[in-house]
Amino acid sequence: MAKENNKIDLIEIPEIKRETFKLTIIGDTPLLCNRFSDRQKEKILDKQTKKVKTREAKNPVIDFIESMYWISEKPQINYDEESKKVEEIFLQALKNGAKFGFPSTGIKKAAATAGYRAGLTKDIVTALGFFHIKESLIEIKDCVPVMDESVTRIPSTGGADIRYRGKFENWRMTFDIICSKDVFPKEKVINLINYAGFSVGIGDWRPEKKGSHGTFHIASNDEI
Repeated sequence: MAKENNKIDLIEIPEIKRETFKLTIIGDTPLLCNRFSDRQKEKILDKQTKKVKTREAKNPVIDFIESMYWISEKPQINYDEESKKVEEIFLQALKNGAKFGFPSTGIKKAAATAGYRAGLTKDIVTALGFFHIKESLIEIKDCVPVMDESVTRIPSTGGADIRYRGKFENWRMTFDIICSKDVFPKEKVINLINYAGFSVGIGDWRPEKKGSHGTFHIASNDEI
């Protein structure tokens, strides 16, 4: 708003023309999940509150189960349970139709990062506002998770650790996107997400993290 000779000029703000469409992405490489589990949060809280606990033995199957984002109810498991029993519980959950997902924020961040690095946007924060995904947790379809065993380095100590995480091969996700026709229309959103799948990826050990997992492409009409 500007004042000149007692006149007021009003800035007109155009109406947002929203567009909603459905998009399917298909994995080109396995998707590796690394959810920050409740057990890990508890350990951090215990350390901060100076609670001394005996160090628990690693249970690979529990680590695997807790690394994933459950859409269906996650089975209740006793941390002292033997791995074989935990595996039986997990297999029963699969038989009962267990569903898993991935946070939509991961896809948005990948798109924003890809756009910024390619010089398509001035910064990552601006790109995050170009489109929105309706679902907070997007279902992973067409596959069941398998256990991935990886040797990693602990940043604080430089020591080695073995991690067990959920891995999805030949995966796909379908979700609803909302964008502005005038500011950043459907065609640009599709190109940005496609570029994110190629250069950034989602999940752990993706290209952005010097890995090769979590790359994807947008499904063609023949693939849907």
